Amino acid sequence: MAAVKALQVTVVGARHLPKMDTFGKCDPIVTVTFQGVEKETKAIKKVYDATFDEVFAFELEGDDRPPGDLVLRVWDWELVGKRKPIGEVRLHEGRMVSVCAEAPGWTAEEELTVTHEGKIVKGHDSQQCSVSFKLEILDRHVLKLTAEESKEAFKAKQQSSKALLADVVVSATPVDVDPDAAGARDLNITVVNARHLPRMDRGFLGIGGKVDPFCVLHVGGTSWETSVKKGTFSPDYDETFTMPTVVGGIESPLIVKVMDWNAMGDADIVGEVVVSRERLGE
Repeated sequence: MAAVKALQVTVVGARHLPKMDTFGKCDPIVTVTFQGVEKETKAIKKVYDATFDEVFAFELEGDDRPPGDLVLRVWDWELVGKRKPIGEVRLHEGRMVSVCAEAPGWTAEEELTVTHEGKIVKGHDSQQCSVSFKLEILDRHVLKLTAEESKEAFKAKQQSSKALLADVVVSATPVDVDPDAAGARDLNITVVNARHLPRMDRGFLGIGGKVDPFCVLHVGGTSWETSVKKGTFSPDYDETFTMPTVVGGIESPLIVKVMDWNAMGDADIVGEVVVSRERLGE
């Protein structure tokens, strides 16, 4: 059955981390594992208290299969060699069954003590190490998309371990015609805005930089493009395109791709959202 909801996990931070490096502090990374899918945060260098604020989304299937545990593991990043485990926090399957049954809009915040091999992990300051995170249930019908930082992973249609949750708002309304007229109806598609887009460009000396987003719409054999909005994570478009329909209904889904414009070379793909033909026909 197609997924109709998503679980959003925001890794907020980790506190009271232990000293892991001989000549430094700790370079923490957090991996989030749910239903066999693993995603990870960026590494925060040389800290004992890390703030991540990174968001990951996991699709929820609309059936009765058990969801399994939600596991957040904390690692110490290494420039050379394998990263070292610090510990983990876990929401067991019984709790996740309740979480996944919640209605869209439900949220909860957690801060759990990190353990390793059954023992509480103590930080550099002898305090208990902890990880804080937020859970939210999303309705995928609001057209949320997962924007991939890893372009190659996205192109290969693999699930990136560094996904951010972005929003694209698209409105579809019938063109006003005589309700008694026979034949096909046209559909106005308005790209309203996009929010929380990932950084795609680097500024001078690698510092700063944002994204220059535009949207490409595909349906059947027809395509449209919005204008390019320079240097913004939250562009507003309010641009409308008219999609001709056929007698008997819409036969193809609408695909909205968010692209990052480049002054030189091809645009980079940020992410996409697919609106089913059934939804377009509603």
